[in-house]
Amino acid sequence: MKRVAFIALLSAFIIAGCGDPFSNELLESDVEFLLAAPSPEVVRVMVPQLQQADQPGTMQMALSSEEDPCPGPYQVGNQALWYCFTDNFTGEVNGGVLGFLELIDLIVHFPPTTREENKRIWGPWPGNAREGNAHLDHRIVMERRIQGSVEEPETMRRIFDFSMEIRRNDVAGSAWARVLYGTTHPIHGTRYGTGEVHFDVDAVKQVDPDEKGQGKLDVSYDTRPDTEETCSERVHLDITFRDFRGGEPEDLENDPMNATYNYDMRHDCSGEFYFIAHSNIDGEKPGMHAEETMEFMIRWNTDSEGRGDVRVSGGDLEGQMYDEIRSSECWDHEFKRKYYTDTWPVGYEIWGPEEGEESACAFELYPFAE
Repeated sequence: MKRVAFIALLSAFIIAGCGDPFSNELLESDVEFLLAAPSPEVVRVMVPQLQQADQPGTMQMALSSEEDPCPGPYQVGNQALWYCFTDNFTGEVNGGVLGFLELIDLIVHFPPTTREENKRIWGPWPGNAREGNAHLDHRIVMERRIQGSVEEPETMRRIFDFSMEIRRNDVAGSAWARVLYGTTHPIHGTRYGTGEVHFDVDAVKQVDPDEKGQGKLDVSYDTRPDTEETCSERVHLDITFRDFRGGEPEDLENDPMNATYNYDMRHDCSGEFYFIAHSNIDGEKPGMHAEETMEFMIRWNTDSEGRGDVRVSGGDLEGQMYDEIRSSECWDHEFKRKYYTDTWPVGYEIWGPEEGEESACAFELYPFAE
């Protein structure tokens, strides 16, 4: 489904008005649902961004840059290749994972259409003819569950289930289908906590055959707020794409994605980003049909010095004179390369020649599991 379509739908939804007038009691309860909704400001991938290039150690944690921060050439003293890859790539991850959470976040800031004791519903509202989905109705549903014992208040925990649902409005008796859904366990009074989010494009296609995308996207998260004593909030994300492909024209040119991302940002601003994907990287060559495994481990410390280790293995590489390819690169607090090496045979270098000293790295070589 297209995010732009949801934004247009949301605008019409807000203009039309919804829900009952707030009372103090309803407001208090509605706010609890609002705070429980997974926040795109919390569930996000962040990387170090340079704040003052002339002062070592001064940096800020920020979302990936919209513009390419380092177009090359990649060499000692210039911006590091694998830092640039991480900066740009995490921006794409944020766009794919957080886009629909942004829409849910916008919607739940408005009064719900329906209120029940442990349930809130926003909608339904119709699709948009200009986007070609006027035949669909949409709604957001959140339900609250209580775990633990009333006799032992310290054991009680509020859990919220949420979903974005669609149905055909031109077919009598059409049932609601969950296309985005999940569960969140918020830390009381904040939008931090643990939870999971699932986006099922195949479920969209079952309701709307015009949907061009496919596959599933799964996210689990564990987030903790920062304090005056810490550098950053703590964020852990596990993201899995399963035969996933968006429905935009540019997406249809690519093969479906099967990949996993593990991201960890610690309170001291150190962190790591691990990415593994399976893809036929040499598919344009005759007879090359097998999928290779690509692994990236990107690590950085409190001062934003970092290292990227990369391994490509399996697939059509098996049985070759180099059955796996490795690359390692280190950078300083300004994200400038200090060391680089790879295992491509001499004369076949793709990412650059070996340069610098590995002893200058803040991290040792990452031991990829065999």
